[in-house]
Amino acid sequence: MNYDFQAVQALYASLPLHHLRDPVRAQRWLEHLVEVGGACSEVLSQYPKVRYQPLDAHYVLARALATLNAQLLEDLVDVHGPRGRLFASLLLVLSRETPPAAGVLAVSDAIPALRTHLGAIHCLPHPLKLAASELTQRAHQEAVRFAYRNHGVSGAMEVIRNAARS
Repeated sequence: MNYDFQAVQALYASLPLHHLRDPVRAQRWLEHLVEVGGACSEVLSQYPKVRYQPLDAHYVLARALATLNAQLLEDLVDVHGPRGRLFASLLLVLSRETPPAAGVLAVSDAIPALRTHLGAIHCLPHPLKLAASELTQRAHQEAVRFAYRNHGVSGAMEVIRNAARS
C-alpha cells in the first residue's frame, strides 16, 4: 500500500460507481455527467473559485485525474476492492494518455465529451497522505492494545483519536 487507505477512499467515496457495473446504467450516468457539464461549462472553468453542487462529480474526477499515478492505480486495484477497480478503470479511460480499454466505458460516446468538460477544470494534484510503514502500524496497534488493557475502551479510543490528529 502506497497511500493511506482513507485518503484514497475519499477520492471516490462520493461517486456512484455502482452504476459502472451495468452497461445501461453506466451509459446513463456518463450521459448525465456530459449533459450537466455542457449546461454548466462556464462554471466548470471557474473551479475552484466557484463551485456548483451538480458539478461535484466533475470536480472529484478532475482532482483524481490530476493526482493519477502508478502508485495510486496500484492501490486502487490491489487494496480497494471492486469499487477501487471500477474507479481505476474509469480514470484510465478518462485519462488522455491511456488508450480506451474494452467494455462499456470505452465504447461510450460520452467519454470524449466528458474528457473535454474535465479538461476545462483547472485542478492541481490532490495531495494524498502516504501509508504508514508496517513498523509504525504495529506500534500503533500495540499502543491501542496497551491502552485498552489498562484503560478500557475510552483509553483505546483516545489513542486512536490522537493518532488521527497527527
